[in-house]
Amino acid sequence: MRLDNMLIAEGVAGPEKGGGAGAAASASAAAAAGPPGQPDNAIEHSDYRAKLAQIRQIYHQELEKYEQVRIKRISKKHYRAASNIFQLRLLRQRAREREREREREREGIVRFLCTPDFRLQIA
Repeated sequence: MRLDNMLIAEGVAGPEKGGGAGAAASASAAAAAGPPGQPDNAIEHSDYRAKLAQIRQIYHQELEKYEQVRIKRISKKHYRAASNIFQLRLLRQRAREREREREREREGIVRFLCTPDFRLQIA
């Protein structure tokens, strides 16, 4: 039997379970309240229920850790994407500035070449 099927069968996991510390606490409380009227198997059932409660608690702790890591990974991914977009915008802006600077230099050279003093020097 697979672990996830066993946990669903025992009520540890499943679509109706929210997960987290609250679910672990409610699972522990439910495990502590055993079925009344079975004194001969009470020790075995209490051991089983204690182990089951421990498994539930560990399962929900690990599930909580997994969710936190997943959220961190998603936020880092979005940060990297935003950073890349910012860098691309910055590169485009610098390229436009360089183009304007080149145009100003061309205009300055044309102005210099068109001055009467320069024409006299050539002739």
